[in-house]
Amino acid sequence: MKRARPQPPDSFSLNRSSSDDDSGENLMEDVEGDYVAIPELDHYDENILDHREYGAIDSKARRAAEVQIMQVANSIL
Repeated sequence: MKRARPQPPDSFSLNRSSSDDDSGENLMEDVEGDYVAIPELDHYDENILDHREYGAIDSKARRAAEVQIMQVANSIL
């Protein structure tokens, strides 16, 4: 099993303490591989794409939209 590479002290981590076990999966190990182009998979159905242009919205309108999206998502789950 591969050991996780030590993180520099200024890197982001959640609630790490000196007693944490470093034997978990290192999600940053092959992060570049997540973004490799795969031409046969990198296409979208043109019939379902939204090609409309959208203008900027203010922060209140954005937050209201996010709340509405969360309400819909919570009602589906």
